[in-house]
Amino acid sequence: MKKFIFFTLLCFLTLSFAVSGQIGGSVNSFNHHENLQVAGRVFWRGMVDKKVHLVIQDLSLKTNTIDGNEQPAGVFSFTTALPRHSVSVGVKKTSGRGKAQVIQQPNEDNDYTAIVEVIDEKGGAKEYQIEIFWQ
Repeated sequence: MKKFIFFTLLCFLTLSFAVSGQIGGSVNSFNHHENLQVAGRVFWRGMVDKKVHLVIQDLSLKTNTIDGNEQPAGVFSFTTALPRHSVSVGVKKTSGRGKAQVIQQPNEDNDYTAIVEVIDEKGGAKEYQIEIFWQ
């Protein structure tokens, strides 16, 4: 009887440690995954004639023509939503002849909205591919 109780207790303790290790692993994986959710990207491809603002909030991207002939809005794809807290936004132009720069960082005052300005100084519209990222 004592052996049975000892064996049962030993199994219970072993199982308890195994479960607590798995819970700890899950928490660590969740925290690691949560940190990855903070970093995100949106990819945009579209035509620009002079100056366009890409206005990003949550999972939306609006194309506003500031100068030049208005072009179709373009297409975009998010890896995750722009967070509803302050993050640092950057931009990389992967295709196009002009320049792209962040002119507004998201914060509480602007309802966590980022704005990227794309400028094409040469005549006529040109296709651009832009990668916008945050962390």
